[in-house]
Amino acid sequence: MDRDLFAIGPVDSCSVKSRFSALPKFEVIGNAGEVPAGKKKRYRCGLADFLVANVDGVYYAMSNTCSHANELLSDGMLVGRQVVCPAHYAVFDVANGQVVRHPEGANIAPIKTYKVKVEDGRISIEIEN
Repeated sequence: MDRDLFAIGPVDSCSVKSRFSALPKFEVIGNAGEVPAGKKKRYRCGLADFLVANVDGVYYAMSNTCSHANELLSDGMLVGRQVVCPAHYAVFDVANGQVVRHPEGANIAPIKTYKVKVEDGRISIEIEN
């Protein structure tokens, strides 16, 4: 039996219910207090891996994998609205996923971003069905 099927918490922050039915438009992945202003945090939901950043009280969500080096962006630095990949220092805008800076000669795709809403202290992100 797949032990991760019922995992919650640090390994998988989404609800167990979503594993058995079509995903709702917005999926709760964590609490706003877990991501203070100027910080970022990694969340997982099923097979998806997300980076959530709080920039001056505005929450942003994006895929957590660098499109150049396949490194976890959550292991990099957050500077304002920019997250720096820890491998080759590619820089992405957390608000729109656009490449701000890339290693010389590298062809880097933007990072997928997700709509975020915070209600009752809970962070939800829009996930496609």
